[in-house]
Formats: sequence, C-alpha cells, structure tokens
Amino acid sequence: MPEKRVMSGYLKIQRRFFTHWLWDEDRSLSKAEAWIDLLQLAAYMPTKRIIRDKLIRLEQGECVASVRYLAERWKWSKDKVTRFLSLLKADGMITSCTGQGETVLRLCNYSDWQGDKDTDKDTDKDTDKDTDKDTDKDTDKDKIEEEKKVKKVKKEESPPAPEPHGEEFSKSWKRWEKHRSEIRKPLKPTMAESQLAKLAKLSEADAVAMIEHSIAGGWQGLFAPKDSDQPPKPRQTHEELMGGRKGTRIKISELPENTEPFDPQDDDIPF
Repeated sequence: MPEKRVMSGYLKIQRRFFTHWLWDEDRSLSKAEAWIDLLQLAAYMPTKRIIRDKLIRLEQGECVASVRYLAERWKWSKDKVTRFLSLLKADGMITSCTGQGETVLRLCNYSDWQGDKDTDKDTDKDTDKDTDKDTDKDTDKDKIEEEKKVKKVKKEESPPAPEPHGEEFSKSWKRWEKHRSEIRKPLKPTMAESQLAKLAKLSEADAVAMIEHSIAGGWQGLFAPKDSDQPPKPRQTHEELMGGRKGTRIKISELPENTEPFDPQDDDIPF
C-alpha cells in the first residue's frame, strides 16, 4: 500500500460556505465534517455571547455546545456525540468545562488549525491571519491590478495628437483639457485630434483666443470670439434656406438694384 504524503500549509474556506447548499444538505455528518463544524463554531477572537439570558465570555477557540445541541446539528444520537467528544479529548484535540449551566468546548491549538501563526511544519510560510475578508480582498486587488494594466495598454496604443503652435498655445490647450474635465465632459482622443486639427489652421493668437473664449463661456465646443479675424460664413440664399423650392414670394426690398418693376396683375410674373 503506497505511503501517504504528508501535506503542509492551509486550505482557506470562506465562512459563507457553511450556508451553501452543499454543506446544508440534509445528512448525517461524518467525523471529519463534525470536526470542521466545531472549527467554524469556535470563536476566532475573544467575544461575549448571550445564551438563555446569561452572558458567556469566550476566548479564542471556544464555543458553547451541549451534547443535545450537537446531536441535533449533526443528525447523530447523543451517545455517538459523547463518544466522539471523548475521542477528541483522548487525542488532545479538545477540552471541556461546564459553567453557569452551559458546556464550553475549547479546541486545543486552535491557532495552529486556523493558521494565525507560523509553525515549524508550515513550509508554505503562511504569515497572514485568516479572516473572512481575505479572499475578497485578494480578488479585488487582482481586479484593480488588471484594470490598471488594461488602461496602460490602451493609453500606449492611442498616443495623443501632436499640439500645433508654441508654448502659449500648449498652456491654453492644457487649460482647455482641464476645463472639459471640470464640466465632466473629458476629451476623447478622436475629438481632441479633430479640435487640434481645426486650431492648427489658425494663427497661434487666434487659436489661443478661441480656446480662452470657449472656456470663459463654459462651452463644450470651440467657438471664435465675435471680434475675431475669422472670415464670416457666407449667408445662404433665400432659395437655399427654403430647401431649393421655387415659386416663393420675396420682398421687393430683397430684389437686386436696377430691377424693373412689374405689374402684380401681369400673368407673366417671373416668380
């Protein structure tokens, strides 16, 4: 028969496992499961509990558990529970005492079982204390690190567009980026590239003026001051404003100069 390999280190079990359907299965517990149940029932730090209107002080590794209570919990007979507890006492795993009418079980070497300190046999060097939040903290830490890596890769893949003009423009552009962040509308790489291309067509003075004017107005977009040297946009013709439709009446004042007057009663009105 092959020799069993002696294992060391710890296997962490989240306390929520004891409310999982796998553990809550209606069954009679084995001796190993009964011992694990005692480990999770024991106080992991000094505490106080009210039991039948009595204040019970428990030290680390102690739990209040009568034979009747354990028999109902483990689906055992009372005699079987008594024999099992006697077996654990004989092996130096537990001790018991009765105080204020309650049975208190003390798990010997509880800190060794729960990994609160290093032992000579702890080859894995588990120095951290086991707590209910250890697993959750490790998982959250891994997620945060992974998110940082993803953001770093995206940043490297999308370098910022080069800024046109000189130092004065650079300062103004940084103010613009800060302004967009303050109004909770941060610049996306594509939009920043488009705006920089638009500003590159202007002189540095006009570009700076446009940025500062837009910041002062609290706007999301870039708009030139009214007194800017920017050439005005050509006004649309009446026909363009009406979507290209003909036959629309216009005012006489809108007619070009030297236009011959016409008789409204004339059937050959050119409009």
